[in-house]
Amino acid sequence: MLDVGVLFPALQRFYGGSWESWESMPIKKLNCYVSMLPVIKAEESLLRYQAMTCGVGPKSRSQAQQMKKQVREWIKTMNRYSGRAKIRKAASFEDMKLAMAAMGIKVKELPRG
Repeated sequence: MLDVGVLFPALQRFYGGSWESWESMPIKKLNCYVSMLPVIKAEESLLRYQAMTCGVGPKSRSQAQQMKKQVREWIKTMNRYSGRAKIRKAASFEDMKLAMAAMGIKVKELPRG
């Protein structure tokens, strides 16, 4: 059993939103956020690592090996979930607008011509 007293604050800290918004979210959507959390953290860790090592680099051969091992772990974590993403095309412009609105993205329709 998952403790929402631990889960919701972690999701809220990382993604934002209120407790109520996490509590009222459909479980299928909530699972998407939870499953992608390690992927996003790995991506961010890899970016921070790359920025840091550009200027500093490893101090020893063993440190270089350890750094490579960590990078491989982050990449493995990112790849573990990438195949699970399913791309679905919207059936119509209206469906796309509804989907975008559900994600909090405003869509402005421009006049043609």
